[in-house]
Parts: sequence; structure tokens; C-alpha cells
Amino acid sequence: MIRNLTLRDFYRPVDVASLAFWRIAFGLLMAWDMVKVLQFEEIRIYYAEAEYHFSYNFFTWVRPLPEPWTTILHIVVGIFGILVALGLFYRFAAAGLCLTYTYTFLMEKCNYNNHYYLMCLLAGLMILIPAHRAWSLDRILFKDKRPETAPVWGVWLLRFQLGLVYFYAAIAKINYDWMVRAEPISRWLSSRSDRPFIGPVMAWEPIGPLFAYSGFLFDLLIAPALLWKPTRKYAFIAAALFHGTNSIVFDIGIFPALALAATSIFFEPDWPRRVWGTLTRQFIPRVPEERPPDRLLGRQKALLAFLAFYCLLQALIPFRHHLYPGDVAWTEEGHQWSWRMKLRSKDALVRYFVTDPATGLTWVADVQDHFTAQQIRNHSKDPDMLIQMGHFIADIYRRREGIENLEVRAEANLRLNYGTTGLLVDPDVDLAAQRLGLLPKPWILERPPREPPNR
Repeated sequence: MIRNLTLRDFYRPVDVASLAFWRIAFGLLMAWDMVKVLQFEEIRIYYAEAEYHFSYNFFTWVRPLPEPWTTILHIVVGIFGILVALGLFYRFAAAGLCLTYTYTFLMEKCNYNNHYYLMCLLAGLMILIPAHRAWSLDRILFKDKRPETAPVWGVWLLRFQLGLVYFYAAIAKINYDWMVRAEPISRWLSSRSDRPFIGPVMAWEPIGPLFAYSGFLFDLLIAPALLWKPTRKYAFIAAALFHGTNSIVFDIGIFPALALAATSIFFEPDWPRRVWGTLTRQFIPRVPEERPPDRLLGRQKALLAFLAFYCLLQALIPFRHHLYPGDVAWTEEGHQWSWRMKLRSKDALVRYFVTDPATGLTWVADVQDHFTAQQIRNHSKDPDMLIQMGHFIADIYRRREGIENLEVRAEANLRLNYGTTGLLVDPDVDLAAQRLGLLPKPWILERPPREPPNR
């Protein structure tokens, strides 16, 4: 008979080996990501060449630093990643990694990616998890003699975070475009038909629906299959095939390697010791199991309360798009922070018009010289960024024309998932008079029919 779970059970000590392995993998991959940023000159392309940077709600104060400080910031992120992997000054390094990487993430909204957001969250969780109690320089430097254990809540916290990402990614795929039209995945795959080796497969007509349904089933089932011991090894093989395929077919950086390394947290906490013992044919003594503490300290209860609140937020935030009218893939209201991954392709063409209401004189705004190609391409799909662009254009023309009260309107033609084209926002709305916020925007227009009408 299983006894009732108590708060003390969350502090039951377990082998820290799996957390230590994850610490090493996570730190090294974060450092490698910074190497790739510097190697491909992403700082120059995404930050240094832009005159203006789009910001997130409540984080308008975050801006790229003037060069060379943005480059130095990314180098510091990499250094913190290496320190985390080494387990050297671990708590300080984990906090530094979280703060510096999150700052780079918030510098430009046009660069938003669910993977980057997940890396921010994982870096934050590593501050709390004592993953340095094994295979770390801190144990050597500070002669730490404590058992190589960690509270079981650390293992389950990571499992929850990763499982939640997969679950909501599956739920988000239950929509007409993905399940019926197999878009945009079909078009993305067919566009890769000229690649060597995989090209003929990508051109195969059924490959789109196959990817669509297999992706949905993978996201829905992978976490339970990894948790259940009889299916765990098969789930790991499926994860390796899934993330390996994504790495080959799509250019998504370090995420496939990061996601595959993260699946290891679903294994038994002592799995690295057992694998090492098998490979070296040595007897590796197991860390003895311990009982939960007889009573919890106040700070331990406070930490559990904080983690419960964090988990509740993570569970609720992806549902917030239901508070807004319309299709979230079209309106973007509630899209971010919700694990809606690889679900939409948007082609947008936007023109801005500046009007002097006193004279009725109107200009077609020219903004190309102030922004990077990525900013021009990505901002026009998001009403919040249209507002920010409206304010920027108004400021430019106030200085240029010497007119204080200017109105800025947009004609934003948008095509979602290769369907019909329609206007995203009301072309009569003065964007310069709008303010960023969480309330619904009544001037966002409805999505047009999903597929072009038959001729």
C-alpha cells in the first residue's frame, strides 16, 4: 500500500548523478551556443546594424549594449556556462548564466524563439537545484564531504518543466492547419527537396502529413513513455531519432542536442553511475538511499511554496490566448511563452503612412534604412511590434517635418500558413496613439479563410 505523499517526501535524498550530468551538458551547450553566435557574426547582424530594437512588454528598458559590450556580454554568458559545467562557484555561475543569457534574450523581440525562452527558464531552475554535489570543482575546492545526493524535487522539477513543454506543444498542434492541411510543415519540407540525400524524401507528397502526425504523437507521448520504465529505452530511441531528424532538416542550432540531453533526466537518478560501471566493467558503489527529513525548516517550506507557484504559472500561461478573441496564430495575442512551436509560417508586406491631421498631407514612410532585414521581415507579423514601429516612425517624422501631432497607419497584408492573404490590422487605426499592454486589441482584424478560394 502506497502511503500518502507529504511535503517531506519532496526532500527525500536521491543520487545527484543525473542532475550532475545534466549540469555538465547544459553548461557546455550554453557555452557552445555563444561560440556559434560569435562565429556567425549574429551580434553584428541582429544588433549592431539596427538603429532601433523592438522590446517586450514590461521590458522596454532592456536594450543591446553599445559595441564591444554586447560581444563581451555574450562571452560572459559562455564563461558562466563553462563554470556551471565545471561546477565551479556553482550558485554564482548559475545565477550569472541566467541573468546574462536572459538579458541577451530580451534585447530584441524580433529574435524571439521558444527554445531561447526555455533555456532562460532552465538556467533559472539550475540556480535552485544543487547539481554541483557530484563531479564538480566546488567539492574539491571547498572539500565538500556531504553525500552525493540532492532532494528529489530537483529531478521532478526538471521533469515537470520539460514534460510541460512537450505536452503544450502537442496541444497546440490540434488545429486545422496542422492536422488537416499539414501546414506549414509540408511546405517547409518540400522546400528542402534540393538537398543531397534527404531531398527525394522531402519531395515525397505524404511526408508532410507523416511529419505532422508523428510530431503530434511524439510531443504527446514522449514524457509519459520516458517516465514509464518498460517503454523508457524505446522512448529514448524515438527521442534520438526525432531530435536528430530536426537537426538535419531544420536549422535550429543547439536545441536538438539540448533536448536530447534533457531526456536523460527522466531516467533513474543514478543512471550515469550504472552506465559508467557497465562501460568500464567496474563496480561502482551506489549512493545509499536515505529517508526524508523528519521535519522541514521554514526556508525549505518557503522554497516548495515558491516552486508550486512557479509550476502553477507555467501550467496556466500557455492557456492565456483563450482570453483573447480570434486565432492566436493570426493575432499573436498569447502566442509567446506558450510552447506553440513550428506551427506557423507568415508572409507579410506592410506599408506605413504618416499623416499631418492639420493639413491632411500624407507621406509613405520609408523605414528600410533604420532596420535590419530580419526586423523588417518579423515585426510586421506582430501587432505589438507594429505599435512600436508606429511610435518610431512618428518620432522620425516629427524631427524631420517639425510637426508635433502626426498619425501613423499601416497597411499590413499577411498570409498565414500559405493560405489566403488578408489585412492584419485596421488600416484606419493610428498606431502612434496606441500603447503596449495585455488588453485585447480590437483593431486586429479577423483571419481570412484558411485556404485560397477555388477559382
